[in-house]
Parts: sequence; structure tokens; C-alpha cells
Amino acid sequence: MKSVEDSILQIADCRLQNGSPRSGHFQFSIFNFQFSIAEPSVVRWVLRFAIVVLALTSIPIAAQDTVTIAAGNEGGKTRIGGRILDYNGRELHMQVAGGLEKSFPTPKILRVETQYEPQHVQADVALAQGRFEEALALYQKAVKSEPRRWVRRKIIAQWVWCYRALGRADRACEAFLLLLRDDPDTPYFDCIPLAWLPRQPSAAMEQTARAWLGRQEPAAVLLGASYLLTTNKRAGALTKLRKLTTASDTRIAQMALAQTWRATDAGADEQEIDAIQLAIERIPEPLRAGPYFVLGAALLGRQQWEQAALALMRVPILYPQHRLLAARSLVDVGRAMQRLGRTAEAVRLYRELLHTYAEQRQAVAEAESRLQAMMNDE
Repeated sequence: MKSVEDSILQIADCRLQNGSPRSGHFQFSIFNFQFSIAEPSVVRWVLRFAIVVLALTSIPIAAQDTVTIAAGNEGGKTRIGGRILDYNGRELHMQVAGGLEKSFPTPKILRVETQYEPQHVQADVALAQGRFEEALALYQKAVKSEPRRWVRRKIIAQWVWCYRALGRADRACEAFLLLLRDDPDTPYFDCIPLAWLPRQPSAAMEQTARAWLGRQEPAAVLLGASYLLTTNKRAGALTKLRKLTTASDTRIAQMALAQTWRATDAGADEQEIDAIQLAIERIPEPLRAGPYFVLGAALLGRQQWEQAALALMRVPILYPQHRLLAARSLVDVGRAMQRLGRTAEAVRLYRELLHTYAEQRQAVAEAESRLQAMMNDE
């Protein structure tokens, strides 16, 4: 069987024989460099060199992946290069040197380095700079051109964050459910767009949430119930949530339990607050943003201003990507500081909100109103 190199060289030789006179010049380009060579043997040598270069530079993007994996029990780590075949909530499957395939448990994955499509990179920049509409449009284009399924899942998770920042809860939920269907154990579960604020959903959102409540997917039921807790469907939503606390997926069970706390956040007694704090410690750290907010709200209800502020400040400090919750937390901590007579700290928090979370209109409006009232009192 002929090698690719032999085939290319044979074609080149035929072109020399039939397409270019031996005494003439053979013209061609490699990587946009133009060549004009008269001697056929030199042409063949250049072609051989070009084939080697092409072989080295035509490795697919995915073949240049690098994964950092936790090693040992003392903070050790190791880096492995190769081509990621799949990356889901259970394991990372990789082809390493020599064509061998290896799998590594997802919890041990510390970092994944790969090359992304240009639109994906541009979208990441736009998201980091708070240009959410632009980021979303770029991610939507990137997912169409991205050939790797595991990267497409990552992009869809970014859709969820964009939709959440833009206040499009229904779109965020549907994107999350799409992600979960493709990988039920997704490592991006922390983007789940649950409702945590004591806020009435729009009529359209309430109708959509009712539909989710009737689905077979536990995640859809969880999402629907979270949005219905502040409606006249509260009792039915609580019943669904309590049932989900025994779900086989511990993430769903823990989030369902945390959602039930919202039903008593204004009247939680000391024993209930202690139970909430213990339960939060059992929740994986990436999923604690909402539970910390509920804890803070319960402490505010008991007028424990200092403790409430400590709980709520965890959200903007540790989970700034949860923009709605982070902005609301800053408002509530500012209120707590005012109650404690720490006006300067309250002003700083309100101004931080205005600077960092300008798109969160309700929180911004309240912060501006409080700042104005404080100025009028001086």
C-alpha cells in the first residue's frame, strides 16, 4: 500500500512530467510562501519537507489538550497531555501518547487546557467584561462550529450564565435542562438557575414553571417548584420539593432541601437555623450560593444583623457569577450595616453594587434610593 507521501510525490512527479517542462520552473506555495524551482529533484525534496511539516502542524486542536490532575493526598498534581475524547460529570476520557486511552475521575480534574474556536474565546472575554448579550450571541455561534461534544456542553453552560445575567430565567432553565439531558452528571451543575429570592415570577414564567412541575425530569420539577414557592401554588411546590429531598441525585436532593428552607426563612427559630448551617456544610461548595442567601435571609428575619451579613457576603465574594443573588446580597448586607450604625460600610457596599452589577435593575434602584436617603439625612 502506498503511503500518503508516496502518493503526493507521484502526483507532483506527474505534474513535473506533464504539466511543467523539465527545463522550466515549477511554481507552488507552502503556508503562503511562493516558490519557483527549476530542478525536479529539489522540488521533490521540498515536497518531502512540506509533508513532514504538515504532519506536525495538522494535529487536530483537540490533540493538544493538557489536563492537570490531583495526585496523592498532599496537594500533589500531575499534568498529562493528549486528546480529550470526552469530559463529563463522571470522568475525563483521554487519548495519550502512543494512542492509549485513559480515564480519570472528574473530581480529580483540577484544570483543563485546550484550544477553543475564536468565537468561543471572544465570548469568554465578553462575558468576563459584562457584555452579556454579545457573549450569548457569540456562544450561540460557537456551539455550531465546535466539533467536540464535551466542549459544546461547556458552551451551553455558558449560555445559562448569560441568560441568568440577562434575567431570562425561562431560557436559562431550558438551556440547563438541555445540558443535563446530554450529561446527567454534568460538572456544570452549579449553573442551575433556581429561584432563591422572595419575588413573584411573571405570569409567563409561572405558567412555564407549572409545566415543568408536571415533567418526569427531577431537575425540571425542582426548577418549577422553586419558581412557584412565591405563588398561590406554594403548597404543591413544597410537596414536590419534599419528595425530591430523597432523589437519587444528591445534588437535586440537597437543592430541594435548601429550597424548602425558603418557606420558613422569615420565621426560622434558632434550632432551624442551626440545622440549616449544618446542612450547608454537607453541600458541595459550588452549590452553596443559594443556600447561603437563604441562611442570610433567615438571620435577617431574626434581626441578627452581624451574622446575617457574614452569611450574605459569602455570595458576592465566593459566587460573583450568581449576579442576581450577589446584587441582592449586597443590598441586604448594606441594610444590616445601616441597622448596626456602620453607615460608611453600607455606602461602600451600595457603591460596589452600582459599579459591579449595573444590569441588576431592581437591586440598583434600591441601592440608589438608600444612598440618596442617607445623603438627605446628613
